Amino acid sequence: MNMFKENKNVLIISYIFPPAPGIGGRRWAKFAKYLRKKNIDVYVISAQITDDTISTWTKDVEGIEVIRLNPKYPKIISATPKSVIDKILYRIKLFEVKLRIKGNYFDKAAFIEESLKESVLKIVKEKKIKNIIVSGFPFYLNYFICKLKPQLPGVKIISDFRDPWTWKHSYSLDKMPVNRQNEERKKEAFVVEKSDLVTMPSDIMVEEISLLYPKYKSKYVDLPHGYDIDESCLKVENKKDAIIKFIMFGTMYITIENEISNLASVFKNNMDTSELDIYCFSSKYASIFEEHNVLNKNVFYHNPISECELYGKLIETNYYILVCPDHAKDYIFTKIFEIIYCKIPIIYIGSKGNISIFLEKNNLGIIIEKDQVQNKFQKILNGEVNLNYNYDFDASHYSMETITEKLITHLI
Repeated sequence: MNMFKENKNVLIISYIFPPAPGIGGRRWAKFAKYLRKKNIDVYVISAQITDDTISTWTKDVEGIEVIRLNPKYPKIISATPKSVIDKILYRIKLFEVKLRIKGNYFDKAAFIEESLKESVLKIVKEKKIKNIIVSGFPFYLNYFICKLKPQLPGVKIISDFRDPWTWKHSYSLDKMPVNRQNEERKKEAFVVEKSDLVTMPSDIMVEEISLLYPKYKSKYVDLPHGYDIDESCLKVENKKDAIIKFIMFGTMYITIENEISNLASVFKNNMDTSELDIYCFSSKYASIFEEHNVLNKNVFYHNPISECELYGKLIETNYYILVCPDHAKDYIFTKIFEIIYCKIPIIYIGSKGNISIFLEKNNLGIIIEKDQVQNKFQKILNGEVNLNYNYDFDASHYSMETITEKLITHLI
């Protein structure tokens, strides 16, 4: 047997993993794809699939052995209750969960410990696993795996923080009582101490956690999100014409209602010369566009499409619009590098942060402050805003292949 392959077998633990839908499954689906290309065997533990929607990244993980566990977390808490009965059930179940969980009661992995422990110990022994990569949120996955460390001699535990845990107001934790926040900080500190490596998708997160836990600074690794684009997807006819075309895709964030309303006003005033296509799992904010009488006229919502199809749509447009809430302004998302690779200018709407600084510094986009949306966006449509776009920007070091090579250097 190939010793390289045997020594570096990897177990990935991710609450969401394709074909389960959700952006939370993309990061480690892509790493799994490229680890296998490097002749490393990959096994996965994930939560049961509860949604009929198929992930955009299902093809990336074909052939990977995935163990699905029942998280035993009430499904009704994960949805927005609509009927009176649903609202009553929601309150009852949330009350029960609050009694059972000392920390963040929205952590969906809180009740998965026993089945997780059993599955991990079994697969580590059977598949001779040397590396366990556990990705949070939900962060209780990280905590439960680190508790297992004494039973996993010779196994390297890599905790991946896709998002901040106890800092930056993550997952409503800042709205919870202090005792619950403190409980999460204890778990976070435990995970940082017991993990052999802690990876994060941005250098700013590395800087932030280094201030919280400077003692373990040597463990922190910036492991960015990356793009994974098949060149054949970009070989489509360029259909840009007199109408200025815009596109949005991915997560539609909360707390951006005002910015969306201002955008809708601009599209209403430029019905014949502008067009916006939105690709996402939900129709969030569609009602705002409807109120402005632009929905299905020059603003269109679409169901998610394959990555290849999406890139084809992207290069047919003039601009990508990123409306960024304050809590996310410092974290550069995966899709930013996908868009840059496709040489499409980004219109950033939001407060100044690492994203806007990066785009402005490298001449990759136009920055619009939140109180300037209507005025500056109209100037873009009028051709009054000049962007000397940097078509020579080298995005190659943000490719999944390059980033996976970096990850492999940390495996045993």
